[in-house]
Amino acid sequence: AQDEVEVYQTMAAQLTYVIEFDRATIALVEGDAQHFVIQNIDSEKGILRPGPVLPILHSHMEVMLKAPRMVYEPELAQSKYVESILLTKQGIQSVMRAPIMIQGEVIGTINIGSLKEDAYSWEAQQLLGQTANLLSITLENQSLLDATQMAQLVVENSPVVLFQWGKQENWPVEYVSQNITRFGYTAEELISGEITYA
Repeated sequence: AQDEVEVYQTMAAQLTYVIEFDRATIALVEGDAQHFVIQNIDSEKGILRPGPVLPILHSHMEVMLKAPRMVYEPELAQSKYVESILLTKQGIQSVMRAPIMIQGEVIGTINIGSLKEDAYSWEAQQLLGQTANLLSITLENQSLLDATQMAQLVVENSPVVLFQWGKQENWPVEYVSQNITRFGYTAEELISGEITYA
């Protein structure tokens, strides 16, 4: 989870160079799938600050979970969503929202707001969509890396040794798990060919 926070913070720090905004947040679906938490992006420090937890019912998140897509609200005062009403009270007049997705599921949104009505061009909307896509890919890669590291940890602490051999003469070892040391060999000895297995 700490790596995930770092990904969000890196995105937050770079967002100010990509799109102009008066308010930026990341909204993340909570584990109960009934609420989402708003993380405020501090544009000067490039960090996230925890904000309110809101119900998904009657929110933009409810719509995003059903039909993930870029959403632009040029006149926020016309919006019926719970968080939009809160934003208009803070002076925000227009908002763009883009889904953050992992393995095809919406886990949250990136939200950009302006004190001006109809502040964002089609190009700005495309930039936010691309930013959300890059964030989604990075988070998905981080998730896969975490899963791979967990699987490796399980193998390394089990009696199972994993081997991968090349399709050449004498079947050279291309990979062997580190727990081969239980049998008196090192992975490096087998991979280098210093010791042959076949």
